[in-house]
Amino acid sequence: MELSPDRAVIQEIILFAKPVDELARLAAQLPWDPDGSAPVDLTDQDLVRVIVRFQKGVLAASDIEQWADLLESREDVHVASEAGEEVLFEMANPLLNAGDVAEQAQSWMKRLSTGELEATGDRL
Repeated sequence: MELSPDRAVIQEIILFAKPVDELARLAAQLPWDPDGSAPVDLTDQDLVRVIVRFQKGVLAASDIEQWADLLESREDVHVASEAGEEVLFEMANPLLNAGDVAEQAQSWMKRLSTGELEATGDRL
């Protein structure tokens, strides 16, 4: 099945196949109200792939923050796990989370591989 143009853009953002500034320009053209199609899945593997790229020095911490921010509040993106939802939130909101992004990346990897949730309190 072929993706609609909007869903194809969301998939492109998830894959992080272009520089984050270019992805932001694409995202800015998307409507905020989904067209009724099923949301595009953001899997734990998608998140791990981005974290690995950061750990290898391909992406900067600011790239991760911007990328996560493009996806976090979209209704047309479905985060596949609770651990993934938590990690995406932390990526998009680094100032709310103590610690260095490199240290957080280690925690994110562990939580995504085990499905473990952070026990730091409830979020709305």
